[in-house]
Amino acid sequence: MSNYTTVSDGVVVTDNGIQPPVNWVNSYEDMGGDMLWGQGGQLEDEVRGRGIEGDIRPHYGMAPYTGEALYLFEVGTGQFFFYNAIDGTMLRINQQSDLKSIVDILDDEHQGLPALDIEEV
Repeated sequence: MSNYTTVSDGVVVTDNGIQPPVNWVNSYEDMGGDMLWGQGGQLEDEVRGRGIEGDIRPHYGMAPYTGEALYLFEVGTGQFFFYNAIDGTMLRINQQSDLKSIVDILDDEHQGLPALDIEEV
């Protein structure tokens, strides 16, 4: 279990104080659990393999019913990324450096993911 989780109503969830955007979840197990987020897990390999250093903090994953395997996480403080577990791509979010502004954009039906300034790393 990650240092950034807590138990809510008997479910392990990411602990960031902000509700997930629509169609996203913060259930640690629905987000891949320790296999993805634990020490020595897949995300640590992906992040370090790209030369990115810092503590990895999971935030959200696309809800299982969407059929997507996209995850939003933070490295260090204010460096946000998406990871697509289907094709192995990692995208850095360039302009937003706080989780609340990212969630607001993802939740806005007129903006969403395409409105974020992202680049592949």
